[in-house]
Amino acid sequence: MRTAKRVLVICRNSAGAGTRAREALDIALAFGAFDQPVTLLFCGDGVWNLVAGQSGESTHSMERLLGALPDYGIEPLFADAKALAERGIHADQIVTGCELLDHEAVALLIHANDLVFSA
Repeated sequence: MRTAKRVLVICRNSAGAGTRAREALDIALAFGAFDQPVTLLFCGDGVWNLVAGQSGESTHSMERLLGALPDYGIEPLFADAKALAERGIHADQIVTGCELLDHEAVALLIHANDLVFSA
């Protein structure tokens, strides 16, 4: 029997900057739909997607997608704490169910996975 590959999807772009953020979530959802172990990490401008209660069509749609991730076994979400701090985003401003990671924990998470997708 073949062991499932551990998959990490890194979202580095905000929803307002094009389609890359949505593509990252679509990749994660596709793996989750097939019961593959998938983890989602938000880095760089991707942390903007985690800010709760944003207005605008693309950001509102992103928040709905983030809310659906647990239905696909994708939880918790992870975020680079340094990226949040650099953008002035506080932990109480982001969606629930997201764990903040320091630089060392981000590196460990990346190395702990068999496949890494970055969008």
